[in-house]
Amino acid sequence: PKAGLTSFFISLIYLLLILYPQGEEYTISATTTGIIAFGPQMLTDGKTINKGETLFFISSKTVEGGDQNLKTKLNYETALKEYKRAQDLVIDLIISQREFEQIKLKYESAKADYDIIKNNITPNGIKIKSPTNGYLTKIFVSQGEYVTTGQAIASVSKNNKLLLRAEVPEKYYAGLKNINTANFKMNYSNEVYQLKNMHGRLLSFGRSATDNSFYIPVIFEFVNNENIVPGSYAEVFLLTKTSSEIITIPISSLTEEQGLYFVYLKTGKESYIKREVTTGESNGERIEIKSGLTVGEEVVTNGVSQIRLAGSSSTLPEGHSH
Repeated sequence: PKAGLTSFFISLIYLLLILYPQGEEYTISATTTGIIAFGPQMLTDGKTINKGETLFFISSKTVEGGDQNLKTKLNYETALKEYKRAQDLVIDLIISQREFEQIKLKYESAKADYDIIKNNITPNGIKIKSPTNGYLTKIFVSQGEYVTTGQAIASVSKNNKLLLRAEVPEKYYAGLKNINTANFKMNYSNEVYQLKNMHGRLLSFGRSATDNSFYIPVIFEFVNNENIVPGSYAEVFLLTKTSSEIITIPISSLTEEQGLYFVYLKTGKESYIKREVTTGESNGERIEIKSGLTVGEEVVTNGVSQIRLAGSSSTLPEGHSH
């Protein structure tokens, strides 16, 4: 083990949630009332999509009241003809200026309604497009479902950046100002992620405990490497200042027996000795050793469980390293 690695004021927080920052997630809503159909591509949660890609169609042909979009188009075309005719009539004083203004207003209203849908009208209904490049995070409707104007039908995330929100016990409040970065580990993976390698930064920490709890939020932002699942929980290691006065070893070097921790030291080419150690703080990858080791001793880092199982055997286990 080597001295001179990182010291940590909080070793492990379990209440950590991966979230989307504001502006990174969009809700797609129905722009008309009707029956929804999925677009030309198969849609599933997590699918990569492009800005402007057609995701759904909404048709009102078979619903009560008929095709409202077709009615909107016809209303516009009728209003346009009346408006053009009125332009000639008002010049010849056949209609009054007041009548002309009423016809013009009716036309402009019909045109505004038609402009909303004119670029999205198809034989299959109104096209619903993705507002951004990203991923489908959730589909709220099923094929053939009846939807109404404004109803949420899907959500899309850019997935470029995510927020890491840690809930820290308020007893650590005094040390929050010293936090500069964090490591974390998802509950579905053993990999330890380092925010410093993910363009991560501390955004803020709370000045008071959250409602009805004794925890203070600490929030980081980082660039997603596409291995992080938004909405999931993780373990976080909050890092503060560094120290050159401690001994640390990889966590993989430790073995635990009845609440006590041990390491295996290499004493010869094919010989090892088991030694009890007292542990301190961890950053998720390495752990502080408060007693039991001195600088310069060689500690087995991989294959520890094999050495432990072979402890009573004279056979040297394969796959160890130090």
